[in-house]
Amino acid sequence: MSDMRAENGRFQAGNPGGPGRPPKGPPSRYLVAMEETITDSEWKRLVRVTYERALKGDHRAREWLAKYLVVGGGRSNRAGQLAPNNQEPCDA
Repeated sequence: MSDMRAENGRFQAGNPGGPGRPPKGPPSRYLVAMEETITDSEWKRLVRVTYERALKGDHRAREWLAKYLVVGGGRSNRAGQLAPNNQEPCDA
């Protein structure tokens, strides 16, 4: 057996273990409810306003954009639809 495990297969006392379970994202029912409530044009406007606030120095807007759009935390199907510079929506 490995040095980390006892003869019965269990980890020995003092073993730090692994990093644990990764945090869960938001429940899918919340994402579905959000997508059913907010139209595509409202969603694009929300992201556009947040983007403009981030450009003006709003750190919370930058954090939201980075978390939601770049990193993908809770990413919905709409995340890739906003095109830069008011162009037509991007194909996701």
